[in-house]
Amino acid sequence: MTIPAELWRAFPCDPAAAPGAPFSPTYVPVAQGSGRFDLGDVPVLYTAELPEHAVAEKIARFRGSVLRDYHLEEFGRRLALVSLAVPRERAADILDLCDPAVLARHSMRPDHVAARDVRVSQAVARSVYEAGFSGLRSWSSSFGEWHAVVLFLDRIPMERLSFAAPVPLTTRSPEVVAGAGALAMKVG
Repeated sequence: MTIPAELWRAFPCDPAAAPGAPFSPTYVPVAQGSGRFDLGDVPVLYTAELPEHAVAEKIARFRGSVLRDYHLEEFGRRLALVSLAVPRERAADILDLCDPAVLARHSMRPDHVAARDVRVSQAVARSVYEAGFSGLRSWSSSFGEWHAVVLFLDRIPMERLSFAAPVPLTTRSPEVVAGAGALAMKVG
């Protein structure tokens, strides 16, 4: 599997934030540990292969309510969508855990990759990391046809990624409408 040329991230954005500062496209919280594929001692960047998937990850917590513009804010900042590219030579070092042959070759079980228990899925990430890979590709926790790409930032540093300009999101943004629709959410 070839990692797509373009990956996506939704994040709370401050257009005046310096690169790497909070609310910039390149900011990753220092305290990680509760995420599905967090390593704890190595920062990871979660990305999506589709823009609507990146948005859906941010709005899923509002399922059951009508999605309004104020739901598209975190920490007092408007959510934005940004595309990014991984250098081609590093993309080949990302292990595709969606491929049954790869799972078999690395003695991994699909139910461990997709586990809700983060201790199990984090053990998978640790195994991938210790095998020398730069990241992993896995199914979304929402839908099997959506895929996430998790980058180990000590192996693919932010400086090696190419980021486009972030685009602020509204309830009229096509990616918001598509993400909400996939989650069976009404947009108001």
